[in-house]
Amino acid sequence: PAAKCAQVGVGDVVYSIDGVRVKDKSLPQVIQMLKGPSGTQVTVVFQVPDRDPKVPSTSFAAAPQQAGPGWSRQGVEASMEAFEARLDLVAAEGLPTSGTSDTGLCDAYLCVSLLPESVEPEPGSALVVHHKRHAQANTKTCRSTLNPVWKETHTIRDMHNESVLMDSNRPLPSAHERTPLSGQAFTMMLTVHSENGRGDDFVGSALLRNVRGGPCSEHKLALLDARGAAVGFGGQVAMVHVRLTYGLAQGDVHQAEAARKAA
Repeated sequence: PAAKCAQVGVGDVVYSIDGVRVKDKSLPQVIQMLKGPSGTQVTVVFQVPDRDPKVPSTSFAAAPQQAGPGWSRQGVEASMEAFEARLDLVAAEGLPTSGTSDTGLCDAYLCVSLLPESVEPEPGSALVVHHKRHAQANTKTCRSTLNPVWKETHTIRDMHNESVLMDSNRPLPSAHERTPLSGQAFTMMLTVHSENGRGDDFVGSALLRNVRGGPCSEHKLALLDARGAAVGFGGQVAMVHVRLTYGLAQGDVHQAEAARKAA
């Protein structure tokens, strides 16, 4: 019961589970979302009536897969720590030639967003092709090249909710429509675009799925066009090169270290 839990108040409403909005979900669907392998965590965001969702999120131990609606939260561990994804957006190579440029070269930039793990957008969907409208991070533009080098670092501390999938023509969703990162898995979407002066061209997209907390990892991902086919130049598949570190936000790391030393 909520009255017996220090993290949840009577009357609080479940807003999202692991980054997925529960609005319009049935009770059996919500119960299923709370289930998971023994020892895993589920991140639940609550909304206080007449206020924005509580930030940061609260993580509970997942209900066992075989558990029913009355499963016990005995031994539940709450986590109020904030996480962040540090992205090193390095480069792309082998981009296809531009059909709207006099030289055939691209004026290329990279867009990045974090999505719920359960979301897998189609390569040709408006969400992907028009990603720049929703992107959480954008690089500078590298001009007249098929091998842009950005070498930029961006830090993201939340991810889009499912609401961004409902209308991909909306402006950038506001912060209260995102879920703070708290260690839950996510999918990272990357798209490359080329400026053309009239309405930028979509070059290709890539997804990095099932991203979980851990040290720096390096990835080279193939770019796909709107039909889901690999793109490239001269028989070479276009690749985007990124490095990713997902862990405690720097402020929380410093606080944890200070607490450890004081103990």
